[in-house]
Amino acid sequence: MTQLKSKDPTDWMGVYKRLEDMPADRRLSQYEDWYENRDVWGEWADIATDQHQSDRYAQYTDRTERSWRAHMEAQDRHHALARPDDIDSWCEKILNRCVPVSAYQIYFTRIEPFYTWLQQHRDHPHCYHPVWMAAANGDATATIWKAKMEGRGR
Repeated sequence: MTQLKSKDPTDWMGVYKRLEDMPADRRLSQYEDWYENRDVWGEWADIATDQHQSDRYAQYTDRTERSWRAHMEAQDRHHALARPDDIDSWCEKILNRCVPVSAYQIYFTRIEPFYTWLQQHRDHPHCYHPVWMAAANGDATATIWKAKMEGRGR
């Protein structure tokens, strides 16, 4: 079977591979006021759970939401405005509770599509993917990314 995408997360990104390379005026932190009091996760989760129509998918989405929101509240940032280091520190906490393949199946399969949706949605200013940046430059996220790539069988 032909591999459709590279196993290297930097190949999934555009020009900017690290947050430090992103122009300051394009960073998500510039949009804090715009996202204040917006339940962006809820918008995405409604669409995602409708598409999957599975109780297990909904349960894992809820579990990820609780964990992710709590983590981002501790960082004093909106859940849609993560930096790659936020992703990596969250992944580290998850890996302290479960093995990489479970971390991928339960959590990563929610947070990665959430940020992909934000990046592709015209109503959101996401011009980079903090999950992919964390996978390329962070330790814990790279561990989960590796579990994802090994599970692809390619």
